[in-house]
Amino acid sequence: MSRFLKNYKKNLNKIRLSLLSLLALLLVQCDLLVPAESKTPLAKVYDNYLYEEQVLDLMPKQLTGEDSVIFLRNYVKDWATEQLLLHRAKINLSQEKQQEFNRLVEQYKINLYSEAYKSMLIGQRIDTTVSQTAIRDYYQENKENFKLNQNLVRLRYIQIPLDFKNTKELKKNFDRFNLDDQIDIQDQAITYLKFRFNDSTWYNLADVIKDVPLLDEQKIKENQAKLLQLEDSSSVFLVKIKDFKARNELAPVEYVEPTIKQILINRRKLKLADELEKEIIDNAIKNRKFEEFY
Repeated sequence: MSRFLKNYKKNLNKIRLSLLSLLALLLVQCDLLVPAESKTPLAKVYDNYLYEEQVLDLMPKQLTGEDSVIFLRNYVKDWATEQLLLHRAKINLSQEKQQEFNRLVEQYKINLYSEAYKSMLIGQRIDTTVSQTAIRDYYQENKENFKLNQNLVRLRYIQIPLDFKNTKELKKNFDRFNLDDQIDIQDQAITYLKFRFNDSTWYNLADVIKDVPLLDEQKIKENQAKLLQLEDSSSVFLVKIKDFKARNELAPVEYVEPTIKQILINRRKLKLADELEKEIIDNAIKNRKFEEFY
């Protein structure tokens, strides 16, 4: 009898060990099947949670310390306000109004996706090269649309100290401005207080006057193609006026060239968009992805 009890207890212990091992294995498998919650909640409004990961993705990288805490608090407050307003709106707005908003949201989503896709396809297909002939033809056909709303000027200038040593020679070179003169002038650029050498570009006169306060519209009109020497208490400006266009005159074609180029490219985009939409419809009909039942 005692031997039987001993064997029974021995077998019982084995069974217990087997059951414990099986239970442990099941627990491990359950842990593997059910992922642990890794998100860290920052706030809750009703059943909606705001998680740390969402905010960190939006936080500017350069923020540190107290600034990041301020950003976090403000973001959480704004998020909570939005969620509370949304909750109240859903309770208090009529079903008809909510359905209308849902339709608008769905339409906006469709438009957003569609336009992004069309933009991608257009970007892959469009030719953005615009010839000078096309630009000038458009300019000639639409001159009245290119009247200036500001004064423009083409000029070059140099500001030098009053005690500049080679003013006389600099004036001669700056007035003549051939290739050798340009090289000599640019070699001394470090000694100038201020300069602008590109006289082939049209500038807004108001911006030029900010740089050269002694200059005004009257001086420019009276001294085109002449070299001006303007002095104040501390410096000398040498100014060579190359051309001037007054407000309400026709804009020079060079000045409006970027605008015309963009207009012509936009025309191509619109044409391509129409072609793409037709292509998509035709392909859908051909492949029986689009059918009409009326």
